[in-house]
Amino acid sequence: MTSIKDNIAATTDPAAANDLTVELRDPSDTLVTSFPANADAGPFVLLNSGVHTLRVRGNTGSSTGTYAFTFLDLNVNSTSLSFGATQSATLTPSTRTDVFRVSGAVGQRVVYDAIDADLDTNFVSLYSPSLALVLSGNTDADQAPLTLGESGTYYLLVRGGEPSGAPDYAFRLLNASAAPTITLGADVNASLNPGRQSQVYRLSAAADQRLYFNGLTSSGAANWTLYSPSNQQVTTTSFHTDFELNVAGAGEYLVVFSGQQAGAVSASFRVSSPAITSAALTLGATVNDAPDVFVPIPLPDKEPAA
Repeated sequence: MTSIKDNIAATTDPAAANDLTVELRDPSDTLVTSFPANADAGPFVLLNSGVHTLRVRGNTGSSTGTYAFTFLDLNVNSTSLSFGATQSATLTPSTRTDVFRVSGAVGQRVVYDAIDADLDTNFVSLYSPSLALVLSGNTDADQAPLTLGESGTYYLLVRGGEPSGAPDYAFRLLNASAAPTITLGADVNASLNPGRQSQVYRLSAAADQRLYFNGLTSSGAANWTLYSPSNQQVTTTSFHTDFELNVAGAGEYLVVFSGQQAGAVSASFRVSSPAITSAALTLGATVNDAPDVFVPIPLPDKEPAA
C-alpha cells in the first residue's frame, strides 16, 4: 500500500505540536517511519500486510499538544486524473491534501498548467511509480515540460499550506506528446478559455535551423515560450513580440502559448523557416537587386573648415 500522512488541522499551539511525534509501526511493531505531528509526511510504501499501528508520543516527559491528521491510501483515497481535464477545488480545512493518480509512459512529455493565479500557499508535487519526486512548485505557477522516466501510475498531490481560510486551486496536466503539430509556414489559431490556460504545440526542427515566430493577431495578454527537446527553456517573450533564432539541436521542440489574463484569449501565429540566400560580391561592382530592408549607413562628420 502506498500512503501519506495528511496534517488536516493547524494546532492552536505550534510549539507544543512540534514536541509531538507520530510513529508508524508494522504488524511486528517494527518502526516504519516517524514524523512531527504538525507536518505532512510521505508518500511511503507499506511492505508488510496486516494491522499497522500509529502512535502519537511526546518528545519529552512534559510534552503536551493537540493534533489532527488523516492517513491516506494513494490508490484508494485519490481521484483519477485525465490529461487535459481541469481539476479545481477549495481546500477545507486549509491544510488538506488532495491526491490524484494518472497513468504515464516512459518518454511521455507532460506540462503542468496552472489556471488559478491568486498565489495561495498551496503546493503541487508529482511522484513517479517508484515514488521519486519529479515535479514540485506552487499550484498557481506553470511548470516547464517534464519527460517521464517510468511507466505506471503517477501520483499528483496538492497540499494546502495556508494556516486558515479556504485556499483554492485549479490546474490541468497536459499530454505534450499528443499536442498538435506546427506546420512551418501555416497559420495556427489558438484559443484559451479561461484566459490563464496554456496550449502546447509540437515543432520538429533540424540542427541549426533558423526559425521565425510571427504573432499575427491577438485579443488579449499572452506569452509564448519555446522549449528544447530536453525541456530547457530556449526563449520566452510576450506574444506581441516576434522573435527569430537558430535552434541548437535537432528534435521535437515545444511551443507553449500561455494566457496572462482571466478572460478568454484568442490569437493566431505562424512559424516559418526563412531561406537565406547568398551571392558572390565583386568589389566595386554595382548591385541592382533591391533589398527587402534599407539600412541607413552613417557617414562620417565633415572635417571643420580650415
